[in-house]
Amino acid sequence: GFGAGGATVGAAAEYAAAAAPAEAPRAAYPPRLFMRVRGELDGETMDEVHELRLMNDDGSWRSPESFHDYFRVIILDLKRVYDIIDLDVQASLLENMGLDDGNPYYYDFVADRVFVEWPNRVHTCRHDVPWLFFYVLGDEATSSLLRDLELTRGRYENPRLRLVLSKIPQLAGHEHIFRDFYSWTGEGPLLARRSDVVDFMSSLVEAFRDFNVHEVLEGINEFHAKMESGPPGIQARGTMTSQVDGVRWAVARENEFAQWLSEDDPPRLHDDYGFGGY
Repeated sequence: GFGAGGATVGAAAEYAAAAAPAEAPRAAYPPRLFMRVRGELDGETMDEVHELRLMNDDGSWRSPESFHDYFRVIILDLKRVYDIIDLDVQASLLENMGLDDGNPYYYDFVADRVFVEWPNRVHTCRHDVPWLFFYVLGDEATSSLLRDLELTRGRYENPRLRLVLSKIPQLAGHEHIFRDFYSWTGEGPLLARRSDVVDFMSSLVEAFRDFNVHEVLEGINEFHAKMESGPPGIQARGTMTSQVDGVRWAVARENEFAQWLSEDDPPRLHDDYGFGGY
């Protein structure tokens, strides 16, 4: 009926309905992000479209806010994979060889083993990663970049902090107070700034080139990438090439490839010269 009990039930139902989070309309999500690949590689003509997606903790998928957001999450997840391999290798060295960090060459052994194992485990990354990125990220050289990620950050952050503190007259002679803080600066979020992501991409390009420079007769030996200012428009672009052919790639929202599509694809080469980067 409509007595006190009914009123209470009705009020509770209204409260629950108001408190429940409403499902966001599709327009509230970021527009989908795509990667396009065009050209010819290893004798195969390509005109591909790949949607770039990230997996949430609950297993659902989301569109990244930007390529910067996408690439940062991918690298951090690959760092997670690297750390798992690193721990597995250390456990194996201790069990099978009796080695621990008391050995002066211990971390060299670990790095060498992870370097070899990396291409076999990179595919355990949780997110959608197109083959072109997996080819580069699965290169052994990438494992070295991931190993050095914290070390590189600390190398730049601590001198910057010391420089700032040295400019404050009131702190003259008291730098020892901040000794613990210097070590703490190496523990903040990785790749937190856009410039960090851009720098990592540049290091990835250089490492891939240096490691594959001897692939002169067959195989891919050049990867170029450039982070652009979009969205809107192209957010990243580049090339992947061998000595005889190559593809170009770009990342943008679904309807933002028009200018890029109007550009020429890389020509097929028949000499000993590679492609220039974009």
